[in-house]
Amino acid sequence: MNGLDVLRATVAAELDTFLERNTTTLPCLRHPIVLLPGWAGSGRELLSLERHLRLGLGRRVVRVGLGGGFDCIRRSATRVAEIVKRCAREDGAESVDVVGYSLGGLVATQLLKFCDKDRLVRNVITLGTPHRGSPSAQAVARVFGGFSESLGQMLPGSEFLTELTRGPVPAGSAIISVAGSADALVPPGYAELPRGPGHRNLSLSRVDHFGLAFDRASHRLVGDLLRNGPHQLCRQREQEARYGKRFVPSELARPTRPGPRERAPMRLDCAEELTGGAA
Repeated sequence: MNGLDVLRATVAAELDTFLERNTTTLPCLRHPIVLLPGWAGSGRELLSLERHLRLGLGRRVVRVGLGGGFDCIRRSATRVAEIVKRCAREDGAESVDVVGYSLGGLVATQLLKFCDKDRLVRNVITLGTPHRGSPSAQAVARVFGGFSESLGQMLPGSEFLTELTRGPVPAGSAIISVAGSADALVPPGYAELPRGPGHRNLSLSRVDHFGLAFDRASHRLVGDLLRNGPHQLCRQREQEARYGKRFVPSELARPTRPGPRERAPMRLDCAEELTGGAA
C-alpha cells in the first residue's frame, strides 16, 4: 500500500464519518473497543478501522492518542490504563478489548500484562507490532533516538521487550498478533509472539505495514476476531445492524440510505496461523 492509497483510505473514512446520519441504535457500552496508534502517528490513522468496527459490531470504539508515541512505553501504558478505567466507570463497562497498531500494540501488551490491575482488559489484538523489535527502529534511532525513549525500547533484544515477552498473560485473556507478510518495517518474524499461554500469531498475505491499519482485509480480520466474543449483547447488536440500523456519533443529518447487505461470516483461514501458542 503506497502513500496515495493511504491518503485515499483516510479521506474516504473522513467523508463517510462526516456524512453518516445518527440513528436511534445505541452502541454496546458494556464492552467497548479501545484503539491505540503507532509511533509518530495519531488516533486519526485508525479512523477507517474505527468506522468498520463501529458499524460492523455495533460497539463503542474509542481512539486514544499516545502523543506521537515518543514517550516511554511503560508510562504510556500506565496513562492508557487510567483512561480505560475512567471509560469503564463512566459507561459501566464489564470489559474492554484493545487493538494496538505498531507501537500501540506494545502499549496494549504492557497494559494487559502489567498495568491492568482491575482486570478490565479482556483481549488484545496487535497489528504489525514489533514484539521482537524492529530492524528499522535501529536506523531511526540513530537520528531520533535522543528525542524518543520508545525507539530504544523497540530495538531487537532490548531489556524492555525481553521483560514484556516473558510477562504472563492473565487468565481468561489473550493477545493475538497479526503480521503482514509484505511488511518491511516489522517483518512477520519480528511481530511474532513467543509460544505460550494466551499468545497467538496470525499473518495476512500481501499486506504491508500501512495496510494493517488501512486495508479492508485487516479490518475484516480484526472485526471477525472480536465478533467471536462470548457477549450476548454484542451479538444482539450485530443482528440489529444486519437490518440496516446503524450507530454513528454524528449530529449531521442527511437522507437515510439503506444499510449494508448481509454477508456470510468471514472465515479466519484467510489469515495464516504462524504459531499455535495455547490460548
